[in-house]
Amino acid sequence: SDLLLFVTRPGVDACGHLRDRLRWIIEETAPRAERPGLGVVLIAPWKQRHEADDLSQLLRSKGIDVPVAGVLATDPGAADTLAGRRPRPLGRTLLVRSAHALADSLSQVDVPQPSEEVRP
Repeated sequence: SDLLLFVTRPGVDACGHLRDRLRWIIEETAPRAERPGLGVVLIAPWKQRHEADDLSQLLRSKGIDVPVAGVLATDPGAADTLAGRRPRPLGRTLLVRSAHALADSLSQVDVPQPSEEVRP
């Protein structure tokens, strides 16, 4: 894969697990010529979206240079609509708006390009 996204929620435990998993994947893929790009998606209430910046700073302070690509808003009403449990237009929901912003952000993530080496 070109891009490996880690998905997490806010909180000390979640961030600790994320940090450990990112360190592990970075160490495991270090010797490889082609490594996937790495990124993080935070799932949080929209009012806590600023925690993505806090998470990014925390990772950098621990020597982990992995971008936090964005936040996907928790929106139980929109999730119910997607699951078919509730009729409601989705276009202006926090879930859809945050998903659009996340997709835009992911399109900007620097993905490593394959090497120029010719393969049989």
